[in-house]
Amino acid sequence: MKLVLYRDDGEITEVIENCGKVVFDRETETLRYRGGSFWPFKGNFAVLEDDESVDYETILEHHKKDKIDKLNEACEETILAGFYCGANGHYYEFSAYDQMNFTQQYLLLVSNPELTDPIRWKTEDAGVLEHSREEFIAVCEVAEKHKRGNIEKYWELKALVESADTFEEVNAIEWEPYTP
Repeated sequence: MKLVLYRDDGEITEVIENCGKVVFDRETETLRYRGGSFWPFKGNFAVLEDDESVDYETILEHHKKDKIDKLNEACEETILAGFYCGANGHYYEFSAYDQMNFTQQYLLLVSNPELTDPIRWKTEDAGVLEHSREEFIAVCEVAEKHKRGNIEKYWELKALVESADTFEEVNAIEWEPYTP
C-alpha cells in the first residue's frame, strides 16, 4: 500500500511507500500509517495499492469517492436531524428509531380507517401533543418529503461529482439540504 498526500487542486505533495494500514481519526485529526502519523492533518489523502499509478486521474477518482462519501454522510445527518412540519408549526425528531415509529403508526392508521382517537406524539419544540388522524398523516407526508427530498438531492450531487473532470469541479460541489 502507498499513502498519497495531495492538495485541493490535485497536486501531489508526498507519496509514502509501504505505508501499511492507514487510519484517519476525524475527531483528533490524526492520520496514522505504519511508521508514522500526521497531526493535525487537514489535507487530502488517498491510499493506493502498490501497483496503482500515482497520477492525476487516479487521485481524482479517489477524490471523487471521498467527496461522494462526505455528501452521503451530510445527507444522512440532515435526514436524522429531524424536520419542520409547516402544516402544524412543529419540529419532529427523525432518528432511525423515530422513522420506524412513524412508519408503524402510519401503517396502523391507513390499515384501520376506524381508528379516530387522537395520536399522542412527541415534538422537539412543544413536547408530546395530540394529533388528529388527518394531522398525523400530514406530518408523515412531510417526513417522507424531508427524507426523499434529501436523498434525491444527494443523488443529484453524486451524479455531478461522478461527471466532474477536475478537482476544482469536485470541490465546488457542496451539500445543501433539501428545502420544500
